[in-house]
Amino acid sequence: MEGPLKLLQYSVSESPEWKNDGTFIAGPAPFFEGKFPEKTGRTIFVLSEIYENENGLHHHFIESKDFVSKFDSMITTYNLECMSLNQMKVIQSLWD
Repeated sequence: MEGPLKLLQYSVSESPEWKNDGTFIAGPAPFFEGKFPEKTGRTIFVLSEIYENENGLHHHFIESKDFVSKFDSMITTYNLECMSLNQMKVIQSLWD
């Protein structure tokens, strides 16, 4: 939480996966009508970590390298999909 590898924000979010009829690329159209679309039966988790600088993120990857094989095993065992988006810069935030 302090120092040159400072983690500014850490959050885990959970949501059902919604069926998308393809009419709007950013999400299912029923949301625009104040309705909930049908669920797919799958659950989506989003882990978000924001570091003060690149060094914090690089250190995170170095420290987590021993977990990669366990994570790969979980992906295979439970038929999970994983997407990694990193090296992104926060360009606007409601948090300090």
